[in-house]
Amino acid sequence: MNTPKLFTKDDILALEITDGVLKLAQVTFKKHKPALTLASRVFSSMSTEARAKDIEGLLASLGGARGTLVFTIPRHMVMTRFIELPSINDNEIRAMIEVEALKHTPYASDDIIHSYKVIRKDPGGYSQVLLAIVKKEQIDEYTAIARILNVTVDKIAVGAESLAAWLDVVMKGELKRRSGHRLLANIDSRQVSLIFLDGENLTYTRAFKLSGSMPQSGNAPDLGAAVNEIVKTLTAYQRQKNAALEDIMVTGGAGLAHALAPLLRSASTFSVSEVAQTMNIDCVTSEADMAGSSFCEVIGLALVADKVTMNLLPQDIIRRHEENKVKKDIILTAVLGVLTIALISGLAVKDIIQKTAIVNKLDEELMLIKPGVDKIKKMQDDVAIVKEATAGRPAAVNILREVYSLTPEGIS
Repeated sequence: MNTPKLFTKDDILALEITDGVLKLAQVTFKKHKPALTLASRVFSSMSTEARAKDIEGLLASLGGARGTLVFTIPRHMVMTRFIELPSINDNEIRAMIEVEALKHTPYASDDIIHSYKVIRKDPGGYSQVLLAIVKKEQIDEYTAIARILNVTVDKIAVGAESLAAWLDVVMKGELKRRSGHRLLANIDSRQVSLIFLDGENLTYTRAFKLSGSMPQSGNAPDLGAAVNEIVKTLTAYQRQKNAALEDIMVTGGAGLAHALAPLLRSASTFSVSEVAQTMNIDCVTSEADMAGSSFCEVIGLALVADKVTMNLLPQDIIRRHEENKVKKDIILTAVLGVLTIALISGLAVKDIIQKTAIVNKLDEELMLIKPGVDKIKKMQDDVAIVKEATAGRPAAVNILREVYSLTPEGIS
């Protein structure tokens, strides 16, 4: 498969692969305004080659995709831990995370990939950190798909952080001005993802499968069981944090979210509101099943990829990306330097040419007035001769004055 180079720097293409379904969110910028395209496809096979071919077909159906390629891994496919570390020094936190990652998994270090995000640094010298761990074979499949497509993966994000980024976008940054704890439940065709926030900070996340959910066979999910799991989780969260929830927000597949919200209202005492997947997002083009599927995570990653900081790409690939970026920056700096020198040199040459032209013009003007100057000089010489000739002969001059009543100019 030989996919042409379709990606540009400014646009973003976010992909999510979950339970045999591909979800895509493509953001292109037109006059600095984002235009969002959503699409989905059921994979024809679970093999890596077949998935790559299906992705290529979906991109082709959209007229070719543009942008930096990023993946988001659904929350239920990632192990997460919120841990407290006795340091606020970034280097010490990084070293501690290496140990913590092995403590929370039975796998060898070569079999896992981890990333982390510092949620908060406390005045007492402790840091609250979100740790994410995934099996390396899962990441290897994403990078293998990218190689088959002949593209470079820039980031593999954690679904929980992508979901929090999406919420910040649709709420237009309102979370920064809100205090208190709240829950967002994101329901998809086969699973529910939960994130808890304190203000804008992510404080806990969990995901679980929807029982009885078989979309392809037409079986509806057991939403009653989902409600029980959500209530159980929020009860444990309040007990652990010793804090009451302010409200619950529900999003995801429109039909599923609309059915889940009233059940949560009946089962809890909290205010429950529905949040549409594309609320406050303009220029949306969708070829996807928005009623039965959630695109919140890929939307959040596509719109604000730079704010999603956790990256589950292998470190050697990240280092290679950083080296390539440094090389590109050096080359760009060198090119700009050469252009600057050329520009300065060009201006200097132009200035010399302009000054030479002025001097030549002055020479031409001087040549035009030279005969007049020569005539004036000759007249001055003649006057000097007359003065010399009349020196000591005032009587002759007086006679001339009397006869002609005229004294030549310059003679006294």
